[in-house]
Amino acid sequence: MLGHISKLIDKREHRGNLDRAIQQLQELRATHRDDDLIHGKLSHAYYYKGWFADDGRQRLRWFEQGKRFGERAITLNPDAVYGTFWYGINLGMWGQSRGILSSLRALRPLCEAMERVLDWNEAFFFGGPHRALGRIYHKVPGWPVSIGNRNKAVAHMERSVELGPRFFLNRIYLAELYLDLKRRRRARGQLEWLLETPIDPDHAVEDGAHRDRAQRLLDRHFR
Repeated sequence: MLGHISKLIDKREHRGNLDRAIQQLQELRATHRDDDLIHGKLSHAYYYKGWFADDGRQRLRWFEQGKRFGERAITLNPDAVYGTFWYGINLGMWGQSRGILSSLRALRPLCEAMERVLDWNEAFFFGGPHRALGRIYHKVPGWPVSIGNRNKAVAHMERSVELGPRFFLNRIYLAELYLDLKRRRRARGQLEWLLETPIDPDHAVEDGAHRDRAQRLLDRHFR
């Protein structure tokens, strides 16, 4: 049954699939309350409920739910790769949705979660721990204010593209990093890849949003 639920989450842009996945996971959870993977998959599903939400308060609510189920997965199994990753991702989005202070408070536990996943499986969710750490090192201020580090950002983001070459989010993050570093030729290569690569029909909304972002960056920096 978990395999079927995973397919529902993967095809999350099809109407009703995320709600069906959550309902079926909650039904499983009622009889398997100590299963960390069920809680991890709930964390995953609620993250995308938040990603697709239009209303800010509703988005915050879904990320809070995702964070809670991720925390429960880790409580049940401290080595839960699935739960730890989605806990960290939801935590970061929850903090970002609440504002700068909450975002900064979330930074340390988010990094710790991603470092653990990196140790266990660096390729998880298309190079996910590298993608998350690379974005953090890119976007937060550097020393002495915070932990920002452009060299670490490049290493993590380039590795995420190696591990998940067709995951559009890896490419747009790397392109934005290259632009900030004035590596224009490399940035343009990533942006053009996003425009030229066919979009996965099951992820047309997500990939389309990243492609639109790439077009805006090309127009702004190279036209």
